[in-house]
Amino acid sequence: MKHLHVLLPDEIDREFRRAVGERYGSRKGALGKAVLEALILWIDKNKLKEKT
Repeated sequence: MKHLHVLLPDEIDREFRRAVGERYGSRKGALGKAVLEALILWIDKNKLKEKT
């Protein structure tokens, strides 16, 4: 596994954490799970753009 350090605007951070809390609650690892899900979706979406 790798570590990824990312700087986000405060508003994006608040909205993302709120959405993660609504979906996964405050369970350990929830934020990491949501970030991984978001990155996979971004990769999949951009692969489709390259093919078209």
